[in-house]
Amino acid sequence: MPGRDPGGLVGTVLIGIAGAFIGGWLSATFLDRPIANNVVDPGLWVAAIAGSLVLLIVYRLLFGHSRDPR
Repeated sequence: MPGRDPGGLVGTVLIGIAGAFIGGWLSATFLDRPIANNVVDPGLWVAAIAGSLVLLIVYRLLFGHSRDPR
């Protein structure tokens, strides 16, 4: 996501990774899409990216105004 994030680089990366895991888990659980050992599964990539974006957006909405721009 473009723009300044309140958590910095490391925080943003960790939130993105957590969101990717959550997106993959939700895809496997609710959409009945098994997680394959294949890392080039397009559905898994879409779920991981969507999950990380949702988690980053929620994080930015909750904590985005805690830092004043300089």
